[in-house]
Amino acid sequence: MARRDTIKIVPDADFSTEFVRIPAEEFDPEKHERYDPDGGSSSTEVDATDGARALAGEEDVDLTSIEGSGKDGRITKADVKSAT
Repeated sequence: MARRDTIKIVPDADFSTEFVRIPAEEFDPEKHERYDPDGGSSSTEVDATDGARALAGEEDVDLTSIEGSGKDGRITKADVKSAT
């Protein structure tokens, strides 16, 4: 089963951004926050099987550090086992 993302369109919504470009050499992680177009990555946003998520939790493995070998790059239990 393919995963589908749903987008809700809100007419006449007030959209504003407060992003400021700064040169890389001036970036200070203590002072600035990086823009992430994906909204950040956590292990819950990683495409992984339920078994892989459970095993990663038991083995204390960060799913974001694993490259999946399953269909469309999905992380499998075998991927988590090979990472430990």
